[in-house]
Amino acid sequence: MPEKYDFSKIEDRKKFEKLPKEEQDIVIGEAQEEAENLAKRVESGEAEKMVGNKEERKIVLTSEQEKAKQKIIDYLTWGNINHALEIKEEFSLQKEITQQAAEQGFIKYLLYGGNVDTALEIKRRFSLSEEFIVSPEVQRVARERFIKFLSIGDIDFGFKTRDIDSAFEIKDKFSLSEEFIQRAAGEEFIKCLSGNVDTALEIKKRFFLSEEFVQQAAKEAFIDDLSSGGGDIDFLFETKNKFSLPREFIASTEVQRAAKQGFTACLSIGSINSALEIKKRFSLSEEFVQQAAKPGYINCLSSGYINPAFIIRKEFSLPDEFITSLDVQRAAKQGFINCLSIGNIDSALEVRKEFNLSITSQEIFNQVPELQSLLFQIQKISLELFNQAQKSIEVVISLVAFKDKFKSDKFIREIQKNPFLFSAISENPRFSSKLLIKYSELDDLSQENIKFLFETKKEILKTNPELSPESLEFR
Repeated sequence: MPEKYDFSKIEDRKKFEKLPKEEQDIVIGEAQEEAENLAKRVESGEAEKMVGNKEERKIVLTSEQEKAKQKIIDYLTWGNINHALEIKEEFSLQKEITQQAAEQGFIKYLLYGGNVDTALEIKRRFSLSEEFIVSPEVQRVARERFIKFLSIGDIDFGFKTRDIDSAFEIKDKFSLSEEFIQRAAGEEFIKCLSGNVDTALEIKKRFFLSEEFVQQAAKEAFIDDLSSGGGDIDFLFETKNKFSLPREFIASTEVQRAAKQGFTACLSIGSINSALEIKKRFSLSEEFVQQAAKPGYINCLSSGYINPAFIIRKEFSLPDEFITSLDVQRAAKQGFINCLSIGNIDSALEVRKEFNLSITSQEIFNQVPELQSLLFQIQKISLELFNQAQKSIEVVISLVAFKDKFKSDKFIREIQKNPFLFSAISENPRFSSKLLIKYSELDDLSQENIKFLFETKKEILKTNPELSPESLEFR
């Protein structure tokens, strides 16, 4: 078990500063955990265990006094000092009881996000001692509030922005240790580097972060954002300029490696303009660019990012032997299926045409389970359409539009009402599969006209069996 440290005491601070970094991290982690436990204890009404001595806890209160004490705590928790003082006067509570209540109310008020000025007003109006203010319990809560004021996100009853002024005031009024301030402010400084350089600079200035730390953090953030491919290149160079990162760093092997990783990452998600900007800003070699463009193209294609894939092919002049390779064919087939799975039929058809894909219905059903479910429903009402879907890729593509549960139910009802669609698909899968998609979208008159045409065709062929539906006479 690591030794406990009271950061309000100078000797403890000095001992802490001599610890190895690993042990310092453990101590800081335990302090944060204790702050969380403290919040739970205060919330559950166990605050008397945190403040007051043993002799004070032995004081027996009447029922009325207990209620009065709790009212003081409740009023102070919400910063209502005047009402708390009125209760104190009305019930003439002993000083020790009033102090206990005020200390608990003070801690809860601060813990639940109260402002520093009001907290200090509670201290003044109830004559809370300096010893209490620098006690481990209050220091833990003050450290927690410092971190939350300095951070951004969900807190207490809503979303907040950073409040550096309040964080600074907490630091000043509660004499938080310099070691803690440097650690907490440093962590928040690093977070800001990924999106808000000006705030990072303000944190650096207000909390006197060392230049050595700032330079190292800025370099690491620059490399991380660059290598991920997710950062804005102009913002990266804003970071470079505002923190005066040296030219030799930008030209270093480490940064060049990050630029190459970022270039590849951008192409993989179809962010072509960012990739080209990285290529230009970091003078990436044509040899590398050509090699990196190939996996980027394959990733875009297989993910279903069809337009970016085609742009990569054109922008980087990818050779025909690569485009016709087995790896690209596999990627195209996967991209075709991914487009179908998200209902992007136009892109799927574009890929199929561009790469002259050979793919079976079963391959699609295996990777788009919603289509498999729809097929089982079709089997129950039309074996003819079921068999056609097993053989015809056109029919499968047409069914994609109805793969979602709501649309599939509506589709089943529609074809049950219009059985002529079954035979239409059987006779002409390519044309009728398109009709299948559009039929439910047509108005009633158009639907009646189409139904009349199919029924008339059926009647003509029945009475004239010698006629072929493809013949000029029939047409």
